[in-house]
Amino acid sequence: MRFGLLQEAETEIGSTHYFRYRELVREVRRAEEMGFDYWGTSEQHFVSPLATVTAPEVLYGAIAAQTHTINIRHMVTLLPFAFNHPLRVAERMATLDIVSNGRAQLGCGRANHLWQLDAFQIKATETRAQMLEAMEVIDKALRLDEFEHEGPLLKIPKRRLSPRPVQHPRPPMYVIATSTESHQIAGERGHGVISCDNWLGWDHLREQAGIYTSTLSKAKPASGIINDSLGACALTGYCAETWEEAAKIGGPIAFSFLNGVLESLYLPLSKASKDYAYFGRIADELDELRHSGDAKALNDHTPTVILGTPDQVIEKIKRIEKMGYDEVVLRIDGMGHRKLMNSLELMGKYVIPEFKRPNSVVRELSIEGRVG
Repeated sequence: MRFGLLQEAETEIGSTHYFRYRELVREVRRAEEMGFDYWGTSEQHFVSPLATVTAPEVLYGAIAAQTHTINIRHMVTLLPFAFNHPLRVAERMATLDIVSNGRAQLGCGRANHLWQLDAFQIKATETRAQMLEAMEVIDKALRLDEFEHEGPLLKIPKRRLSPRPVQHPRPPMYVIATSTESHQIAGERGHGVISCDNWLGWDHLREQAGIYTSTLSKAKPASGIINDSLGACALTGYCAETWEEAAKIGGPIAFSFLNGVLESLYLPLSKASKDYAYFGRIADELDELRHSGDAKALNDHTPTVILGTPDQVIEKIKRIEKMGYDEVVLRIDGMGHRKLMNSLELMGKYVIPEFKRPNSVVRELSIEGRVG
């Protein structure tokens, strides 16, 4: 099991983005020390203070300079052309791969709210087609010494990318997937996948895994590259010494995603394009639960919330692992720097070793009467 840390530089009211970014660098260094395999942020626009990283490619250069072993994964780079032309994405990825000494990874997506789509004058009905073609261009540009592209939306004459990435044949690519269709696309193209927004529960997470693995088993991507990586993302993760603290701190964050983000960002998008209609299903099926304020019920219902003591977090991640997932991504953000750092330490001290070094975990006392 690989562990990823998702952060979006959520900024406390009354503080500044300047201060939060400097805290963030310290948090990534701590995550590296605690054994996280990769760290990343999503590209979001106009949703401060919830998510304030609008130029991740700039932030990642600073993170690369301050770390040594942790992989740096975009979670997500928005691929509609008005956000990021695919050639610019490829150039930036190659540059990040160089300055990070081969630690760059690319997660691809198409945007999840009208608040940013409308500002960039992107139609919700056109995001998937642009994302699919952008991924083709990025793959070619990073992988081939010389490439060209002629598709329904883009025509690129024969060119060579400069600079070239460190990793061969290219940095790994992932799809940040919320819909069934996106899981299928990831499998068909041989990309890894991170399954997000699984508010509908455990059966839904299992269904997404089945679609991805069955599609990937038959995949014959043009690149010849298969990145067999199945990740589950918890949009709210928080490990604490007691369940009471985990619920007190993490519960409101989880409900803010399920209610505030769903109603303000996701539901308007579901009405703008049938590609996003599944957000409406989340609102309908979880109507009673999402207004209950019951953190335990929400934590039990969905894998997209992972709250609890180290033992409770371990139990939940093992359940995800049994479904065939080999990565878990925790969004640990929004609870303040000190609590966040403590949660990272608990993850590194107790949770991560259970999956990576189980034989090294001390499980019994050697001296009778000695309190452990």
